[in-house]
Amino acid sequence: MIGLFFTGAYILKALKLVLHGPLNTRWEGHLTDINAREMIVMAPLMVLMLLIGVWPAWILDIINRAVAFLF
Repeated sequence: MIGLFFTGAYILKALKLVLHGPLNTRWEGHLTDINAREMIVMAPLMVLMLLIGVWPAWILDIINRAVAFLF
């Protein structure tokens, strides 16, 4: 179990270094964290993702009815 954790951490660190690299000095003062408008847009999506992860039966019922109608 610890090996899985270390493997995941190693892969994520490698991807960060390969894809992002060091921060360009021109952008240091211009990059900001998420603002309120972006959080308002993302909040319903995060709640939906959590709801589907915890209780997927309600969405699977809808999907099953749609697929059964097709066939």
